[in-house]
Amino acid sequence: MTDSILEELSLEAKNLASDSRIGFYLDFQKYHTISKTLFFTNSIVEHCKNDVLPYLEQNRDYRIEHAKRVAIDAGTLILVEGRGWDPTQTKRWSLLAQLAGLLHDMYAPTPDHARRGAVTARQFVDCYPLMDVEKEAVVFAVQHHENLPGNTCTMPSVCHWVSNALHDADKFRWSLDNLRASLFEANFGKEQRTVHNMWFQLPDDMKKIRSVASSFKTGTGQRYGSQFINAGLAIGEHLHQRLHDYIRPEKTRSHPSQPDHYQ
Repeated sequence: MTDSILEELSLEAKNLASDSRIGFYLDFQKYHTISKTLFFTNSIVEHCKNDVLPYLEQNRDYRIEHAKRVAIDAGTLILVEGRGWDPTQTKRWSLLAQLAGLLHDMYAPTPDHARRGAVTARQFVDCYPLMDVEKEAVVFAVQHHENLPGNTCTMPSVCHWVSNALHDADKFRWSLDNLRASLFEANFGKEQRTVHNMWFQLPDDMKKIRSVASSFKTGTGQRYGSQFINAGLAIGEHLHQRLHDYIRPEKTRSHPSQPDHYQ
């Protein structure tokens, strides 16, 4: 019963995230469309999708969806931040950001997934027709997408921009996708994954979303990041209420003479 409820709520969270009218997508629709076209037509990206799919399939469909959206948003961020740059370079760096987006969560949600992901990402990109510095940029971004070094400006410029774009795109989508994932990846065993425990856990997960508010690296991320966070928190409030709705009848049936302490 619990799994069917969580699957239902997961679908609701997915629909809410898809329906969120966030200014980033409205204001930069042109660049987002270019990034999506690159994502679905570039041969290197197609190669990368095939490489990474077996890793993401192990972690449910929302991991595949998260990687896709992060990749497209990271590519969009490069295009937006790179207005006025050489167009060929901007498109190339957008490609690198998309590769990093696809590869960044292969081993999520394990604590060391960024490090492990970078090792596997290195094996993949070594087979792609990229320059050495481009390969380094993808691997560096994957390795540091959770916690960027304090100063990436000492790295080659492409590493700085690709890692910042991946970081911000991941936090964009993490704000919207994290609570959906937490329904199935909470830090307790399957037998303890009850509706009540998930209801109890959700406020802590929402605190994690709030904690990234000041972490955005790009100018665009700093401008629009709060919109993603607020949308993610709204999804969290919805899920928390829906879980509560399932709990109340259970409490009434189990303890009809006791007051409802969840109001």
